[in-house]
Amino acid sequence: EVLSDGGIPRFGQMCESAVCHGQGWARSTEREQNQRAAQPSRNESQIMKYVGKIAQVGAAGWILNVWFNRFDRDTGYRGGEATNMKEEFAEYGFSEQQMYAVGATKVGLALALLAGLFVPTVVRPAGIGLAAFMAGAIGMHVKVGDPLKRSAPALTVFGLSSIAALAAGDADG
Repeated sequence: EVLSDGGIPRFGQMCESAVCHGQGWARSTEREQNQRAAQPSRNESQIMKYVGKIAQVGAAGWILNVWFNRFDRDTGYRGGEATNMKEEFAEYGFSEQQMYAVGATKVGLALALLAGLFVPTVVRPAGIGLAAFMAGAIGMHVKVGDPLKRSAPALTVFGLSSIAALAAGDADG
């Protein structure tokens, strides 16, 4: 078959006749074109991969810094009138044991995010878990009537861990 411009159809070009279809040439359907357009390019996938890894390290580093370097310090972001982690959890109505359980879980999730640099399958569950804990932290700031500024670190880690989880899901496909 000859196309309207006089050329012979190549694979993927529009061709209406059974002759073309019989020779392996097929017209791309609108659905196939939309599917290809919806898939990220190789470059976009690489960018998302790097953004996800930066988010992983950022969220993990933030949590480890708070629980190991700033535990006994007044940061200006503590809930209520608290000046350290123990006072902050007391403001929220938690016991010291509950504080340590939350801390151990957050540190474990942060370490899992770092391990995810070498074992990618742990990133998505760790990111989702940390995002859930940070949503709880935001809720605690709201509970005690804190200004939005005091929720900024929790909002940031929520965003970073969510991005890490989403980027890990993108990398699976």
